[in-house]
Formats: sequence, structure tokens, C-alpha cells
Amino acid sequence: MTTKTLVVALLIGMLAGCATRTSVHVYARYMNEQEQQRLQQSLEQNGFDVTLNTLGFPASIEASTLLYSLLLKNSQDIDHVTKIAGRLGITVAHVRSLTEGNHWYTKDSLALFVLPENFTGVLKVDLHHRFISDKCPQTLALTLHSNGTFDVHQTGPYHQNRDMPDSRHGTWYYRQPPYLELRAANGRDFSYYQIYKRSESDIVSAMQVIRLTPLQGIRQAPHCEMMYAERLLQPT
Repeated sequence: MTTKTLVVALLIGMLAGCATRTSVHVYARYMNEQEQQRLQQSLEQNGFDVTLNTLGFPASIEASTLLYSLLLKNSQDIDHVTKIAGRLGITVAHVRSLTEGNHWYTKDSLALFVLPENFTGVLKVDLHHRFISDKCPQTLALTLHSNGTFDVHQTGPYHQNRDMPDSRHGTWYYRQPPYLELRAANGRDFSYYQIYKRSESDIVSAMQVIRLTPLQGIRQAPHCEMMYAERLLQPT
């Protein structure tokens, strides 16, 4: 065998080896950096291609779950990934096949959704977003910042109305699911919302929707619901 032929044979062998590696998409939204690194290293050391992301979770995922493609070439990979996760303290509560979704589901791949123990459906990190008013004549934006503060900004046609100030500030609390508390900076106004989380979809993709329904709404729009929607686009 000539040197050129040997090189070509080695390259073909390397490409074939790479082609057989199973991809694991780790949904790591609720993991800290150290936990992510440990899991990624453990999976890669056992021959898996790993992609980490912090995408939102479908509302149907209520505990750590492993999803597998129907085109998975090696079914033993399911048990292998489950055991690797278990050694790191991640209990995979559900294993399900993928029968719907976007294009990557048709590949030789797995998806590992990692949730903390005793998951309640909505964690504080899920609320660090900009919510917009819904089912309401006013057009407002409520932003819940990660430092525990909030801002309310009016974005619509009532901007010049003196009875509807265009900005409001304060602190927010998530003491007990599913209730959100807002305390205005003036120390007098308190607001309370009940939090709902569910999956919806349109012609583009599935969406995770978090809706805040007022029990005692903010003064600017006391009867308005606030909504945040995140598309659940899958990685390629």
C-alpha cells in the first residue's frame, strides 16, 4: 500500500468513526457553569458529541428527561447517558422517544433536559424577562430584572397621559409558587400576580408561554395580564 493510499484509508476511517458518534443536546438552563462542565466532560470522555444550550423547556417537561431520536443507531446509548447523568447526581425520571418536532429530531441524537430536584414548574430564573401586556387596552412592558428590581414602561398611545406614568420602578419577589409580588419604590403600592406556564405553537414552532394573571395588578393597568413567550427552536 502506497503512502498516499494509506493516508486516504486513515482519513476514511477517521470520518467513519466520527459519523458513528451520537450527539447529545444538553438543555442546561438550570445548571451552573461547573455542573455543565462536569456533565459535558463526562459525556465527551465516553464518546458522545455534546452541545450545551440554555433554551427554554417545554411545559410538559416537569423532571429531568432524556428524549431520543427514532433514528438512534445504538439503543444502548440511552442507558449509557442515563448512567453517566446518574453518577453526577442527575436522576433521569423519564425516557421518551421523539415523534414530533424540528429537523434535528430525525438525526442520530439524544436530548437531555436537566431540571433541579423538586421542580415546581417555574423557577425564579424563568421570570427574568420582559413581559408585555395582553388582553388589555394599554400597551405596557414589565421587565423583571435578575437583581430583583422591576420596571414598568408604557409603550403605546397613552404615553402622554398624566394618569398613566410612562415608567415605574420597584422590587419583585417570588417567595412561593405560583405567586409573584411587586413592591413599588414609593413604598405604598403592592401588586400580586398568579403565574401560569404552558406550551403553545404556531406555524413557525412551539412556544413556551409564561402568563401573569393579576390578583391585584399594577396601578397603570390593574386588570391586564402580562405575557412572555419564548420559541422552542431546537438546535441543529
